[in-house]
Amino acid sequence: MEKLYWVWLQTALGCGNAAADFIVKQELSPKQLYNSSEEELCTLDCLTPGLVKKLKQTSLARAEKIIRQCEALEIWLMTPDDLDYPQRLKNIYQVPLVLYGLGHRDVLSKDLLITMVGSRRATVVGTQSAYDLAQDLVQYGFGVVSGMALGIDSCCHQGALDMGGDTIGVAGCGLNYDYPNGNQALRRRIASEGAIISEYPPGEKPLPNHFPVRNRIVSGLSLGTVVVEASAKSGTLITANLALDQGRDVFALPTDIYNSNGQGNLRLIGQGATVVLSAETIVEEYSALYGDRMSKTIESRLNLRKQGKQQEKPEKTAVPSTKTNTKEKETPKQQEREKETAVPEGLSPVEQKILACLGEKTLHIEEICERCGMDMQETLVILSELEIDGLIRAYPGKQFGR
Repeated sequence: MEKLYWVWLQTALGCGNAAADFIVKQELSPKQLYNSSEEELCTLDCLTPGLVKKLKQTSLARAEKIIRQCEALEIWLMTPDDLDYPQRLKNIYQVPLVLYGLGHRDVLSKDLLITMVGSRRATVVGTQSAYDLAQDLVQYGFGVVSGMALGIDSCCHQGALDMGGDTIGVAGCGLNYDYPNGNQALRRRIASEGAIISEYPPGEKPLPNHFPVRNRIVSGLSLGTVVVEASAKSGTLITANLALDQGRDVFALPTDIYNSNGQGNLRLIGQGATVVLSAETIVEEYSALYGDRMSKTIESRLNLRKQGKQQEKPEKTAVPSTKTNTKEKETPKQQEREKETAVPEGLSPVEQKILACLGEKTLHIEEICERCGMDMQETLVILSELEIDGLIRAYPGKQFGR
C-alpha cells in the first residue's frame, strides 16, 4: 500500500518541508526511500544529513496507526501519485505530501476555485460583503476556498453553501478536532456538502504555528485570493503574500480610510491588488480561459438586497411615544433620548425586534442573538441593513448600538 509510505514520509519530514518538492518532481517512490540505505539517501541533493538520519529513525508504526485512525473516522487520503491530486498544489513551494479529507474529494479538482479570506474580527459590512460575494461567485460556477475561521471565512463558506455551491475548508489541525470552537455546525455542513482537508493527520492539535504553514494550501488551491476585509496586522495578509509568491492573482475589496479592519485591503490595493467592485471583476479576469465553464447570468445578492430595500420599505418615521409623562414638560435632553430610542415605522418584525433590544447601551452580537432568539448569520444580515439605513452603529469588538 503506497499511501502508507507517503504517510511515513510526511511523518518523518514534517509538514511544509522543501524536500517534498524534489521528491514529487523527481517522482521518487516513498516506498523505495523507506527501503534505501543511509548511503543511498545521502546521494539525494534534497536531503540534508539531519533529514537522512530522521528518515532512518522513523518506523512505519506511526504511519500504520494514522491509516487505522483515518479508516475509523472515514477520512480519505490523497497523495501526489493520485490521479485526482490537484495539479495546482503540485506546483507550489513545499508540496503537501498527504492531504487528509472529509466530504467530496472531487471538489478539489475543480478548475474554477477562488480563495476568499478575511479577519476574524469583521465589521457587519465586511461579513455581509463576504456572504454576498460568495453567493454571486458560486452562481457563476466558482467554488470557494477558505480557512473556516470565525468572521469573514465563515461567511464565505456560508454564502457558498446557502446558494448550493461548492466550498472547501482547509484546516490547520487533525480532522478529528472540532476547531475553531463555536463553528462546529458550519464545519459539519462543509464536510457534508463540500470538503474539508488538512495536511495534518488525526490527533494533531491546532497549534499556532500550523496556520501559516496551512495558508499556502488555502491560496495554492485557487486561481486567485480575494481579501474581503483585513486589518493592517491581520494574518490574512500572509495568505495574500503566499498567493503572490505562488503566481496567483490577488484581489481586495475597497474600504474607507477610517475602517481599521480594512487597512490591510488598502495596503494591498496600493501594492497593485485588483480592486473588487463586484463578482464580475473576478469573472472578467478568468473569462478568457474558463468562460465556457461559467454561468452567464446570476441573481446578484447585493443588487437584490438593494432593490428589496427600495421596494419593500416605506419612509421610516419615528412612532410617537405612548409613554405616560409624569412631568408637565420634558426637558430637551429627555426628548432627544426618547427620539433616539423610538422604533421607526416601516421595519419588518425581525428588524423591529433587534432595534427594540438596542437601548442606550451597546450590545455584543452574541447577546443580541440570545435576546432575539436568532442565529448569528440572520442577525448579521439584519444588523447590516439597519446600519446602512443609519439606524444603528457598529463598534469595535462586534458591539452594536443606536
